[in-house]
Amino acid sequence: MAQPTSDEKNKSWHDLTPERKKQLEMGGGLAAGAALLGGGYMAFRHHQKSEEDKKAEAWALSNWHEDAQQRTQQFNQQGPQAPFTWILAEGTNIPQGALEGGRDGDGSPLYIARAYYEGGLHLGKAGRHLGKGASIPYGGKEVEVEKYEILLADPNRVKWVDGNELQGSNPVEGGKEQDGTPLYIGQAFYENGTHPGKFSQRLGGTHIAWGGKEVACDRYRILVLN
Repeated sequence: MAQPTSDEKNKSWHDLTPERKKQLEMGGGLAAGAALLGGGYMAFRHHQKSEEDKKAEAWALSNWHEDAQQRTQQFNQQGPQAPFTWILAEGTNIPQGALEGGRDGDGSPLYIARAYYEGGLHLGKAGRHLGKGASIPYGGKEVEVEKYEILLADPNRVKWVDGNELQGSNPVEGGKEQDGTPLYIGQAFYENGTHPGKFSQRLGGTHIAWGGKEVACDRYRILVLN
């Protein structure tokens, strides 16, 4: 079998047997991830990795991209089936129905984005005025991404609540760290703008991407189901 099973997609590349890795490589199981990496996705760290780690990155990236394509196709065929959904976006092409997650300092609308990066699915911002279309906070830096997912939601079924008033709320989980720690959708005011980003108890606040850096904010709001 050349294509990965659903069970294999949940595994790290390093957990697969050498024989299975060879089958997947020959059958194109890394093709989508390799194409994204070849197009510059995560390029600034990719060149520092070993060949096996590069394959692991391509494997995880392929699985994310395939799952995102399936979500997008299902939405296009059936419409919204839940209070919110994630669909693929590229560059500054913001789809209709994207939930506004804030405003930049110049008043430009910002939307809620997420992208696979360094083993995790990280939350950030998207906008028609941003260089590559979206950026995420990671490793102390603002990482620009051109291919990402964007949040579509019914504004009547979600709301923002203060980070200190989460008791009894149902926050919207939007991503995860490399170790599986859930990441939730946060929003913080910074430098005359309101920016969407990522929140977890471990982070201790909401982290946003701004000015080339990852900025930690201790005053924030969280998106929850209404």
